[in-house]
Amino acid sequence: MINIKIVILFLLHSFACKTPILPEYETESIKNAKWYFYSYAVHEKYTCYYNRTVSSILECDIYVKKTLKEGTDTVDYSFGIIYQNDSVMCNSKPFNIYGTMEVKNGKYLPLLHQIALEPLKDSTVFKMMEFGDSVLKKELLNKNIKINPWLLKEAERRGAIKKDSD
Repeated sequence: MINIKIVILFLLHSFACKTPILPEYETESIKNAKWYFYSYAVHEKYTCYYNRTVSSILECDIYVKKTLKEGTDTVDYSFGIIYQNDSVMCNSKPFNIYGTMEVKNGKYLPLLHQIALEPLKDSTVFKMMEFGDSVLKKELLNKNIKINPWLLKEAERRGAIKKDSD
């Protein structure tokens, strides 16, 4: 039997502009899409309203703004970017990454404004993912960067950083 909470959350998410999926209801695909978004966007600049440039995307939380299923094996996840606990919305610049595309076999590619990627070999995509993953893990160890709570928890879950023991 289908869990009614999941159905309600899905419907709310489908019809609302900004209804983030609660972390406990995120699928593994969504967690991976968010993780690889951070890994591809880690060195890009995002501008928030009031002309504030965020020093690192790792400070921001992201939520799935829109999903688009293409064919039988591809899902595009477009993300909204939030800074300072939902009080300031951010946007990407014209050529920045705005989402992640999940393709069959666990591949995640960046979605870019005004740029279309040519089809890539699986091995090339996995190398891109591995490189992005290693760059993100290195940045997460930078003590000068404030990391948003979702990303911190996900990094601990993936073993990228050790959980702080209080």
